[in-house]
Amino acid sequence: MKHAREIISVFLGVLIVTLMSVALTYGRFSKETGTTHGDYGNDIEYIVANQINVKNMDEFIGAIENGYSNIIIDDEAPEEIVITTGVTDVGVDLIIDLNGHKIVRNNREPLLNVKNGVRLTIMDRSQKSGAFYNPVGSVLQISGGTLTVSGGKFESGPRKAEYKTGTENKTVTAKLYVKDKDSGKYVPEPQAVSMPRLPSGQTGVYYESGIASNPYVPADTYLYYTSEEQDTELIVGAEDGSADYYYIYEENGNRTVVYGYYKVKGTATSKTNYAAVSMQSGNMY
Repeated sequence: MKHAREIISVFLGVLIVTLMSVALTYGRFSKETGTTHGDYGNDIEYIVANQINVKNMDEFIGAIENGYSNIIIDDEAPEEIVITTGVTDVGVDLIIDLNGHKIVRNNREPLLNVKNGVRLTIMDRSQKSGAFYNPVGSVLQISGGTLTVSGGKFESGPRKAEYKTGTENKTVTAKLYVKDKDSGKYVPEPQAVSMPRLPSGQTGVYYESGIASNPYVPADTYLYYTSEEQDTELIVGAEDGSADYYYIYEENGNRTVVYGYYKVKGTATSKTNYAAVSMQSGNMY
């Protein structure tokens, strides 16, 4: 009888230890693979294994909207990725590795909004310095979340190098679309218009004093340059664009689309916080 009790005690002890091991193993697996808030635990291999490479705007925004927690800009992505969508909420903890690339915003609204309780980490492990840039507005907005920056630059407002200098204005005959104030859609002007021909190789040109002979380029106007493939949809469509107008002309076999923004600095000082990071509430390190 005594031996029977000892055997039962040993059996129960082994059973309890086994059940605890199973419970702890299952708990760790559930935490690291089923998390919706980027709780990586202490497993760095888990983080790397779940890193997703993106090459363009659609993949970048799609990865954020689908809750990926670690995004890196692919080596084969263009040097600049232009983002034109509406504000994208960051709803889970997220790491973005710029990998030497530039994320450029073509919209008055911020690119990302870090929601309450969410942690966004920006890093750059490349030899080059990546950056976020919005010439006509903020780059990021923090609405109760936390932003940690360990690499990359943040810029907003026209760069000094983009200020128009001199009096020479090269022009091109272009098809012009002006945003209707009531519908918000872009409506074509009945005739082609003479507009500035912008230099390639830079994001745009800021006309601090405007062009006296051109009513579409008054003082405090920023013209945003893009070169887009023929026979494709415009980068900025009529539904999500915040530009006051855009015009199109062909150059070197490509379709050049220039987006015009009025009152760039005026809007920034009177209505909107155009700091590189618009801090509504939260923390930044």
